[in-house]
Amino acid sequence: MDDVLGLLRPGGLYIGDDLLSRPTWPAEHEERVAAFLTSLPQVPRLRSTTIAWASGLVVGVRV
Repeated sequence: MDDVLGLLRPGGLYIGDDLLSRPTWPAEHEERVAAFLTSLPQVPRLRSTTIAWASGLVVGVRV
């Protein structure tokens, strides 16, 4: 994740989807999504928010 987010320049957007648990997910996928969402606030100069809409979204911007 840090590799991809590290590529963002100031003002760059990061958008992710499929964050809400689905019965079709492999067992380990839910843990990876939870770890990803927990780690987002720790990313320097990234402001993000999650949105519980459709399959779940996260929108972030590099400041």
